[in-house]
Amino acid sequence: MAVPELRRVCRQAWEPVLARASRAVVFLDAVSAEALHWGGGGAGELLAAGALAVRALPAEAAEAAGAAPASARVVFVVSGPLRGGTAAAVRRVLGQGAVRHCVLVTGGEAEDGGADELEETLRRWMGEGGRAEVVLRGPPLLAPVSAELCLLPALAELLPPLPGSGGPGPAEVGLGTLPAELRVAVRALVGDLDALFTALSLREESFAVGALSRVVAAELASYAPARNRRRMATNKASVIFVDRTLDLAAYSIIQAMFSITLSFSYSDPAAKALWESFMNLKQKEAVMEARRHLVEAASRENLPIKMSMGRVTPEQLSSYIQLFRNNLKALENHCGLLQLVLATVQTLKHPQTSKWDNFLAFERLLLQTIGESEMPSVLNQLLPMIKSYNERMTDDYTCEDFLVLLVYMYSVVGEIKSGKELDAAEEEVKKALVKAICDEPEPSPVLQKITVYLGIRPKIIQVNMNSSTYISVLWVMPLINCCVCYPNQKRLQNKDWCSTNPNGFNNSLRY
Repeated sequence: MAVPELRRVCRQAWEPVLARASRAVVFLDAVSAEALHWGGGGAGELLAAGALAVRALPAEAAEAAGAAPASARVVFVVSGPLRGGTAAAVRRVLGQGAVRHCVLVTGGEAEDGGADELEETLRRWMGEGGRAEVVLRGPPLLAPVSAELCLLPALAELLPPLPGSGGPGPAEVGLGTLPAELRVAVRALVGDLDALFTALSLREESFAVGALSRVVAAELASYAPARNRRRMATNKASVIFVDRTLDLAAYSIIQAMFSITLSFSYSDPAAKALWESFMNLKQKEAVMEARRHLVEAASRENLPIKMSMGRVTPEQLSSYIQLFRNNLKALENHCGLLQLVLATVQTLKHPQTSKWDNFLAFERLLLQTIGESEMPSVLNQLLPMIKSYNERMTDDYTCEDFLVLLVYMYSVVGEIKSGKELDAAEEEVKKALVKAICDEPEPSPVLQKITVYLGIRPKIIQVNMNSSTYISVLWVMPLINCCVCYPNQKRLQNKDWCSTNPNGFNNSLRY
């Protein structure tokens, strides 16, 4: 994809907002704010277009109070259809009574009665005398993290299906077999991809690796609005869909940065060049490139830097950065570059970095082992590695790590032939993992979301492992859904778990 084309598409998605921002308070949901940061010029672009203020779409009623000044015009920018929490947040702002004119810029197709019905809903929320306008955005909100890589923040939590016992196998998965929420997400992805290809005048040829990827590719191929676009397209492209669970570890310094933290901006040419090079270099080469850029910057500022050969270490990069501390002009000239190198140092020093290296090695070993052995043998090799909190050393895997490993293993294998040997191996792994989870002194948010179910909602509870407590773990090893039931509570049926929303598991997959 040519760089000017990507920039044009990113800008095109924000044109309806910029055209209506003058003398308005602009509210953004989290996805829109992320896209604005990477591809829309940031909040400064909206302020330059005349916006009075740029604010986050409030999630709570207390935040909505006074969010818009009296008689103000507001513009809401939301990444998807107006439903659920997004609709509630918009209603809270309009319900304060101060807004008399609002504009809703939304993605996707208007639902039910279309834009007219949405406008009527907005006017009803504002009260008598309110005016409303609904604008359907063309291209999706993209986050172009480099010249050749862009992300769709709206679908950051889209994960492949994790079927329950008796559910469809990977080869049988179709759109109709997916949970309702996942079906909506797939349709949204197909719509966004078609809008993107329309803006780029592309006719695609799709390839898929993984169960969910095959569903997405099939839906895109049969998507009715895409037929005319393919006939009129002037460019061709091959599109490869790959399930996220078929990748386990970070392969580049950029992936590692995103996994730890990434909250910085860069504007100087050296920082942009270094960022682009990070996208295509292995970690060792990327760190050497960071050192080269630092040395060149220090030389231009006549700083007393001593170039050393050999292996580049985080400590060496930190010592180079220290040379800029007392030179305000040098700091100003190379602020973006220094931020990027500091992020590199932080990533290299982070405890997770060595774990990612181990994960990458383990991923390759698993691929080899799975190809040569049956799944029971692989699970038996994994079993001794599962340790409780008091038994673990610093370099041992945590419960979350094993959940990730199991998701990866079962995603790679796909269809598995059941049998007594497999059942026995899975049961031993389940018992070991449940014991490790129950022994956690402070369960992580991920474990709290996916392992404990009491009554009708997840809760944090103390679990005593004894004969009066029944613990059921479904055969679905990728997610290891644990159902903790007390003696007087009925056992949950498999169907209760088949539609479990896996979004809470998303963070543990970002390695």
